[in-house]
Amino acid sequence: MPKSTYITKEKMAALFDECNHQYFGGVLKKCRYSLFKSENQYARYTNHLTQKGLEGHIWFSYSHEWDFNLFKSFMIHEMIHHYVRTIENSNGGIFRHNWRFRRQCRRLKREYGIIVPRYLKKIPQNFEEPLKEIV
Repeated sequence: MPKSTYITKEKMAALFDECNHQYFGGVLKKCRYSLFKSENQYARYTNHLTQKGLEGHIWFSYSHEWDFNLFKSFMIHEMIHHYVRTIENSNGGIFRHNWRFRRQCRRLKREYGIIVPRYLKKIPQNFEEPLKEIV
């Protein structure tokens, strides 16, 4: 039985759309969204080549307790991977947190005051505007 029923594919898609417009100017293509079971990992980004081109896939673990701030922090982190891979056409280097990834983190901090850590060990509660729930 999952620890959390907070995250659904519908909430993932809604938050992706909101963050895409707010932080990425709406340039990101839609992703696929999935839930997976993992005690060691909160979220991950994968991609694969289809007949339509490169398709991103954002995964969230249902094995953890989630609140909205945590959910949004991880979504933005995974969206940076999606941006670097699909817009900048870079695989992100060996650990996927190369200078292109860091550049987007710096941009988000400079333009919006949010801190997106590269290695999500500690999640900051740093969103300045009150976060609204995704219904």
